[in-house]
Amino acid sequence: MRYFSSPLVSDILLFFRDNLSLEPSSLSKLRKASLFRLFEHPIFIDLYIELAKEIACILFDSPEDTCVQSSPTPRILHPGSHGTSLHADYWYGHGISSYTVWVPIVNCIPGSTFFLDPIHSNLNNNPLHSSALQESLRQLSTNVYTDSNQVLPPPSSVCIFSSAQLHGSPLNTSNSTRVSFDFRLSRLNDPTSTKDLANYLHYSSSLNAYTKTLHPLEGRFVLRYVVGGSNRNTYAQHILIDAYCSRYDLNASDQEAEIERYGYPFLSAYLDQQYSLERHHDAILLASSSILSEDVLAQIKNQSTIEVWAALENQRLSA
Repeated sequence: MRYFSSPLVSDILLFFRDNLSLEPSSLSKLRKASLFRLFEHPIFIDLYIELAKEIACILFDSPEDTCVQSSPTPRILHPGSHGTSLHADYWYGHGISSYTVWVPIVNCIPGSTFFLDPIHSNLNNNPLHSSALQESLRQLSTNVYTDSNQVLPPPSSVCIFSSAQLHGSPLNTSNSTRVSFDFRLSRLNDPTSTKDLANYLHYSSSLNAYTKTLHPLEGRFVLRYVVGGSNRNTYAQHILIDAYCSRYDLNASDQEAEIERYGYPFLSAYLDQQYSLERHHDAILLASSSILSEDVLAQIKNQSTIEVWAALENQRLSA
């Protein structure tokens, strides 16, 4: 396993100590939302980008043509809880060029950390039926793994491993709540990745920093469009649209709720400008293309006079 030490890690840990109560009684009530709020703090963002650049220079020789997860993934592992089963990140769509950087915040101790498989990597072809994986799972469940296989970084260090490396967070057998976060670094154009790398932060050589990619509709007015009905939860649609607008700074204060019983009359009328609101909108934004029929999707692609975007797919549906 690869441990990497940096003064930036020390600065990140100091930031959390200054902004997060690390008392056991507080950690037992800690929620991921609290960590996400800290991830948006300007001080953390600067440290995060600098650390990503430093590690990219080691993994890829240069941050050029690389990207980093736009916001880290928080992890809170309470005593007696299960984190993740043994797996490789490649199985979940991360590309061959991808690396995970795991940053412990507090209580990365034996029993509450995670394991890296010392033998097997890049298992595929029905991995859950793999005899090698089953043996690793057996060893993990019977505590054959020793402390040497647990991830226990030295002070001010992180753990870095590839998307092919088997790892997992079994039952937290300690009496402490472990708090950590992790993020991925990847080549920008990795054909083996199924992730939306356009949604990562991309390295800009002119700024010498990872920056958010600009959405074509950034800062513009979009019409929020929701469709109710069987198997189309409008609450979930609003959550997706809200998150998408927040991520890309879109204004979606106006909305249209589709008539459910007669096809898609409102949307069809908007597409060919038979109907419009008093305020001009630059696009129509819906939660997902899956809420529309194939006929309407074809109409959007071939006939729409206004841009139509789907949040879940992060995709422009109109031509």
